[in-house]
Amino acid sequence: MSLETLASVPPPNTLQLTRDVASAFGVSPSQSATTLALRDVEPNARHALSTQVDLVSADASLQTMKTFRPSIEAQLSAATANAGRQPQAQAQSVRVFAFRSKAAPFGYNAPLRATVPAVGSSVTYTEWDITSPGGTGSNDISIQQPKTLFLDAEYVVPLDSWVVIEGTAATPRFVRIDADTNTSTNVATAGYGLSGKSTRLSLTANWYDPGSAESGILQFRYVRAATIYVQSEELTLADEPITQNIDRRFSEARLVLDGLYDGLVSGRWAIVIGERADIEVPGVKGAELVMLAEVQHYIDTTLPGDTTHTYIRFAQPLAFTYKRDTVIIYGNVVKATHGETRNETLGAGDGSKVLQSFALRQPPLTYVPSPTPAGAESTLKVYVNDVEWHEADALADLGRRDRAFITKTDDDGKTTVVFGNGVQGARLPTGQDNVKAVYRNGIGAPGNVRAEQISLLVTRPLGAKDVINPLAASGGADKESRDQARKNAPLAVMALDRLVSVQDY
Repeated sequence: MSLETLASVPPPNTLQLTRDVASAFGVSPSQSATTLALRDVEPNARHALSTQVDLVSADASLQTMKTFRPSIEAQLSAATANAGRQPQAQAQSVRVFAFRSKAAPFGYNAPLRATVPAVGSSVTYTEWDITSPGGTGSNDISIQQPKTLFLDAEYVVPLDSWVVIEGTAATPRFVRIDADTNTSTNVATAGYGLSGKSTRLSLTANWYDPGSAESGILQFRYVRAATIYVQSEELTLADEPITQNIDRRFSEARLVLDGLYDGLVSGRWAIVIGERADIEVPGVKGAELVMLAEVQHYIDTTLPGDTTHTYIRFAQPLAFTYKRDTVIIYGNVVKATHGETRNETLGAGDGSKVLQSFALRQPPLTYVPSPTPAGAESTLKVYVNDVEWHEADALADLGRRDRAFITKTDDDGKTTVVFGNGVQGARLPTGQDNVKAVYRNGIGAPGNVRAEQISLLVTRPLGAKDVINPLAASGGADKESRDQARKNAPLAVMALDRLVSVQDY
């Protein structure tokens, strides 16, 4: 696919968008819209086009509830976003923990036990018995019991956390600390020929097997070989990344957004922008203007811990293919035309003067497209004593009471407002600075700005943070020169206010 590929063409306006009651109000999920052949989708994109979803509500239903019950409007979005939320701990089959400290059992580095059998005999060294430390003190009888574990130093171990023991079995033991009986954690301990500070852990299961086939001396090898991991912290699992590109298939089916967006409604405009994946040259951006055909909110019960997400469908398939991680969908799309608004006092009216005129101080005057014979209309509005007077094509068509004016533009682009003489058009009433104008200035090819060139709001509406134009502007044209006007005048006169068929043309 080449760079010259044209973007998709959405319906001209929301009135020409095809709708049905079932999709608008979420009567039932449209299988034809959501069931895209999953064999055509990469396996790791399974939840991007899920067909096993529970319908929470269509956006039209939310808007209806807000209309009939205004008191719930402020809380409805939050309630919908959390409706049917599955607890992450219950929904997940896999949990991940990080253990912040590594320890060893108390006595792992104890010297061998010295024994003198009789007077005059040589000293022998034997291993300790795991449950008989051979020292003095009240803690001796409970050191290293199957469900009581003494560590080699003081550690900050949260109650009701987890402990991993390696070296006492073929596979690591994953044991929980008993929060009910673990009342004293950091204690002074003496045994196995050692003494010092220790951390006592009361466990809900054995940390080694006290089997009858082994003596306590043989079981002491667990003390020397064991490695203990404590200070467990459960980690939040991240969503599995989806690498499938966004293309026309996601226009025919529903595209899942990353959360709940209740401001999107059917018939609204949106802009899709991202790096194109359908060409070999990397880094080339594409953008398309699209119209939303369907907006619904679902929870996918097959995904652990899933919350409400907004599903959207476009009126027309996308023309480009985009890399998923670069795609941005702009929803607050408004139409913008060239010109900066000016509020200006033109001067004082004088009822004794005919054809009174005033020049606009900020030329050139902006004209915008319109469905009129001329194809364009002025942005100029004139107010006299705060009453709007309307622009006319010529004074000859006006009556003596018509509150109207005409405009003249010279070769330098300067526009002059001319009022009537009392016969063709009303004269201006006498007053002090009672003639005011509101208009926009700026016109022509400079208005055809490139994509993402506009980033500053001259006036900031309430709630608007910033502005951007993802699509390049078009349609701006410089005014005709005198020679061009002379050349085009005959054709314009022939077609003025007339309906000409293709055959006649």
